Amino acid sequence: MVLAAAAVAVLAAGVAALAFAGPGTPTARSAEGRGPTASAGRSDGADATRGAGEDRTRQSPAGAPGARPGTSGPSASRTPSATAEPKRSGTPTTRAPRPARRPGGAPAGVPFGWTVDSDVWQSGCDHGYLVARGPDRVPPPPVEQDAGPWARSLDALHAGDTNVRVTLRGTSERAVVLEALRVRVTQRDAPARGNVYGMSDGCGGALSPRHIAVDLDAPRPVARSVAGFDGVAETPIPAVAFPYTVSVTDPEVLLVNARTAGCDCRWYLELVWSSGARSGTVRISDNGRPFRTSGAKGMPRYAYSATEHRWITSR
Repeated sequence: MVLAAAAVAVLAAGVAALAFAGPGTPTARSAEGRGPTASAGRSDGADATRGAGEDRTRQSPAGAPGARPGTSGPSASRTPSATAEPKRSGTPTTRAPRPARRPGGAPAGVPFGWTVDSDVWQSGCDHGYLVARGPDRVPPPPVEQDAGPWARSLDALHAGDTNVRVTLRGTSERAVVLEALRVRVTQRDAPARGNVYGMSDGCGGALSPRHIAVDLDAPRPVARSVAGFDGVAETPIPAVAFPYTVSVTDPEVLLVNARTAGCDCRWYLELVWSSGARSGTVRISDNGRPFRTSGAKGMPRYAYSATEHRWITSR
């Protein structure tokens, strides 16, 4: 009888403990399962995993666009851990890997980069553009640094000659030998029709930079180095002599002057290089397109009058 009385007493104490436990205790949450109270009870741990400041209003489980934070669902029973990947707001997307980029757009494996400017004016002022518009439809000439957008807005072509400045720089201390520069004409047409608009009504300078001359009218154009001249010091400027080297601390600038009188020519440059056991040839173009130069012999010519604020007939 004593043992039976003791068993009854222990059972009564267990029932009393269950009756005392409220819905906010761990025992009650275990019994209730995945209800809203269970989600709310884990909010502090989930916030710590996501990180401060993350927008949680778009944390919708896959396949449930209308789900709201704190509602019941299969994911509510999972306990966040420090090693779990934080959830991202919005619909996940798959992005293709970006290709490796090199300075100047050089492909991977080429140990140098370059930049190209094909709107260079002689002495900073002397240049002509061929435009298929009348003078009343052509805006005033820009300054040299704004020549590119100005010309593109008018579909303008270089009239008679194109000056291309190529700045080359190695990507490491190791020297890269630039062996030769070649020219390749991809298309020849009759000169385009239009009017020639000069960027200045005559100008000059004391400095004639060294450059590489190209005759686009030749059956096989050749890049020929030409010496410059410093008019102030009255000393010649040596021509670019191939081969030469570049590195990250020793860049080089090439000025290529390509001329034509008899064609609308599309062309690009090929630069032959070597570095150690590696070698190759890179194409230098006008942002992925061939350079374009058109002859302008006999075309009407205009110069801009700063006093009259309009284009007037020139020589």
